Formats: sequence, structure tokens, C-alpha cells
Amino acid sequence: MPDVGRPVLVLYQGDALPEALASGLRPRGWVPQVAEAAGNNPDENGRPVILGENDLGELPDSAVGIAAHLARNGHRLIVVAGSAALADVVRAVAAGATAVNADQPFRRLLAAVHEVLQSGPARPLQHERLLAHLRARAEEARRFNALTARECAVLAAMAAGHSAESIAAMRPVGLSTVRSQIAAVLRKLGVGSQVAAVALTYRSCGDRRVTEPLARFHQNYG
Repeated sequence: MPDVGRPVLVLYQGDALPEALASGLRPRGWVPQVAEAAGNNPDENGRPVILGENDLGELPDSAVGIAAHLARNGHRLIVVAGSAALADVVRAVAAGATAVNADQPFRRLLAAVHEVLQSGPARPLQHERLLAHLRARAEEARRFNALTARECAVLAAMAAGHSAESIAAMRPVGLSTVRSQIAAVLRKLGVGSQVAAVALTYRSCGDRRVTEPLARFHQNYG
């Protein structure tokens, strides 16, 4: 168990993820202060700072500036965000932040944030490996930008477990058209199979044209 009373600053007040993280960290021995903004001295008292994505899955424009400011002063920023904010996460980590992936069940996410807080700053080699990994994921995420709206719809259906035949049955197009769209998706994503396309989607896709219909499927499943 961590020592009782260790302070941490959580940004930004009013958004669901930062508020939930603050609530979850209190029973683990942390004393989070949830603030609306970082202010001029976000690192006062040497507290680590947690910057969580907002309710749109985005990071504020100030994320990179906060990361650079803290790094220059020897303090820490932990960025908690998912695939939709991956480009901003990469820039923040390049400026000195540590990152935790928000695209996981909350209990695991909370445990990961707690572990990062306990472990202290990453060593330079660990930080470089994290940055290389995030840059690779960001490059993968950019591939989805090349998809058309119809190709995104087909990919979301594939990722939800539908075959080409069932996708054609759901849409006013023939099976040959769906197969052509699937082939285009594979070519643009740079993968050789539907299984690889689905794996890439779950790993790196932040494109809402894919993620939102896929989320609706999982919400309604069963």
C-alpha cells in the first residue's frame, strides 16, 4: 500500500475520466486535487500531474506545453488518453510525459495509473521505447484516414464479427461490391487479411467513423 497522503494534481475538472481517476486513486492512498486548469505552476509542491482525455476523447491543446514545462523542472506528467488522441499523446511523450492507454477497462486503467505513480519517472531507455511504440501506433492510426466512409462502415462491421455475406445482406449492395470494399480496406491499411485488419483496428484505430459504430455494436450485443 502507498503511504497515506501522497498528493497528485488531476486535470481537468468536470470531465468524466479525470474525475473517475481522482475518485479511484483516493482509496489507494493518494490525495488528488482535481483542477479546472494547470495554472502557471502545475508542478507546485512537486506533485505528479495526471492529464486525462476529455469527454470527446481528446487532449487539450495545452498538453504538450504542460509536459515540456514539467520536464524542464524535473517533475512528471502522466497522460491518460486513448487512440483518438494518439497524435497528441506522442507529442506529449516526446516532450517528457509518461502515457497510459485509456482504451482499457477502468479497473485495469486505474491500476496502471497507480503503478506509474508508484514507480516514479521512467528511465531514459524505457521512455525511448515507449515513444517508439507510440510513434509506430500513430503511424498505423494514420492509415485509417485513407478509408472512405463506406469502407469505414465495412471495416466496423468486419471488426464486429460480420462476414462479407452478412455485410452485403445488411446493405443495399451486392456481395461483389462488399468484397471489393474489403479488398480496398486491406490495401489501404497495408495488411494481408481480414483478421489482420481487425487486429489493427482494435490496436490503433481512433477514427470515429469506425470506432463509433463498433462501440454501438458492443453496447447492444446480447
